[in-house]
Amino acid sequence: MTKQCLAPRRLPVVPEIPFASTIDAWFWYIRSERLRRDGAKLGGAMAAEQRPCEPDDINRAVISLYRKKIIDQEHLKVLATYGWNDSSPDPRLSNEAHAAFLWDDAFRHLDVELKAKGIVEGIVE
Repeated sequence: MTKQCLAPRRLPVVPEIPFASTIDAWFWYIRSERLRRDGAKLGGAMAAEQRPCEPDDINRAVISLYRKKIIDQEHLKVLATYGWNDSSPDPRLSNEAHAAFLWDDAFRHLDVELKAKGIVEGIVE
């Protein structure tokens, strides 16, 4: 009769790496959402680099800003539209200038939230 080992298997320790910018965090969230909608199961344990949050933490931070009336529906639409298109609005183009203003405004507020939580590197200004 062989004895079973009931000790938990050790997973390799992967350091948590904060995002370099809030925009990087946003596009990571959008890519994660796209994968999830395509049926992928998101699990960070086997990732090459671990992030200090789950994708839904980014979404919760944006929704928190919306609920506090810091950003509005227009901001959300711009974040979603340009996020899904994997690009930032170009302020030099007349048809994207207002979107670029809303984009920058939303990220100015989101930056404070994500830095305070350690999701984005840097200090809160």
